[in-house]
Amino acid sequence: MPVDPSPSVPVDPVDQVRRAIIECLNRFYAIESGMWGDPLSSLMIRTVIQARLEGRPHDISSLSTCLDLSLATVHRKLKRIAADGYIEMRREGRSIRLYPTERVEVLFDTRFDEMIETLRALYGRGEGRASDWGPPRPCRVDDGDD
Repeated sequence: MPVDPSPSVPVDPVDQVRRAIIECLNRFYAIESGMWGDPLSSLMIRTVIQARLEGRPHDISSLSTCLDLSLATVHRKLKRIAADGYIEMRREGRSIRLYPTERVEVLFDTRFDEMIETLRALYGRGEGRASDWGPPRPCRVDDGDD
């Protein structure tokens, strides 16, 4: 149960920001867990979606490097994620590129408004687009295949 500070106790603005960020992350975690299950699967799927949006899909090795996970872990998790219909693995040249499936795109789109509202609440903005808040920091590893 959250504790409300009494009106006579000053509220630290840094603590207010920390609480807002944690609340935002917890909401995103709940959204993603509801869509894709466990936290690692959610992280991998989100990273694959981001790479597709950037027009540079990951291969298995670059996803492993980007997320600082062993290749064995990435292979094991991708098998289950692909079997569940969330990620498509396509052979392209010497690499196997990773793409979100249409199922993932639909799930992501249906929850996108909820994600934007969570960000608006964090930033205290009632209007605007997510793109107004600046670009995300990309996680891109040059695998030398291009």
